[in-house]
Amino acid sequence: MQGSGTLRGGNALICGDSRVRLPRVGSETVDLVVTDPPYGLASDTTIMRGAGKFGPAADIRTSFEWDERPDAGWIGECLRILRPGGTMIAFYEREHLHEIIAEAKRHGGSLRDVGAWHKTNPVPQVRKVKWASALELFVIITKPGIRHTFNWQHGYHHNVIVAPICAGRERTLHPTQKPLAVVLPMIRYWSNPGDLVLDPFGGAGTTAVAAKGLGRRYLAIEIDRRFCELAEERLQQTPEGCFESASKALNTRSA
Repeated sequence: MQGSGTLRGGNALICGDSRVRLPRVGSETVDLVVTDPPYGLASDTTIMRGAGKFGPAADIRTSFEWDERPDAGWIGECLRILRPGGTMIAFYEREHLHEIIAEAKRHGGSLRDVGAWHKTNPVPQVRKVKWASALELFVIITKPGIRHTFNWQHGYHHNVIVAPICAGRERTLHPTQKPLAVVLPMIRYWSNPGDLVLDPFGGAGTTAVAAKGLGRRYLAIEIDRRFCELAEERLQQTPEGCFESASKALNTRSA
């Protein structure tokens, strides 16, 4: 695992604080940012269940102490690091999505689209007061200068990605792990083979794994050593370019 901002062999997994590490990355060196920053849910939640159909049920308690929202400085840093024509895709909590858009525009970014991940197996709505929450939103920001990359040849695609929450062998201990099925199309469409993909909130390494499997380079930064070790293990198990055959099949069908 690398502890500096130096890219070795075109790739780096850095265990550190992105607030410290991002300013060390050279300007206009990254082609695509795909990230899932903490949403700022830093509180504890208790769902009172009481008696149910089959008798008393235990309350559900969830802690989000780890999910402290970072300051907005990372957005400006990502725009600085992006090459002209580069793209930033960032998930965020819906009530504050506008804050990312406003900050990106303040640093010269252009809003290209707002998309959603539709979870086919969302967490059940046990309180029975609303519909089950099955959407996570993301913004697509491009940096002006030259035409941005968009690989339309992969086929017509809505701005909604339909995929289940991680399960089975892909599932790690990371509480908000994004599935490869969500991140892979982002990297396929919005970058080219050999491009450098950055994730300043690397988590369990999904962005880096997807980038490596699609023949891109990766730079991932994660503050929690446990998740760094998970990401490193996943990267070691991912052959370079292992997802490229699926991309070529898509191109053939779209031609």
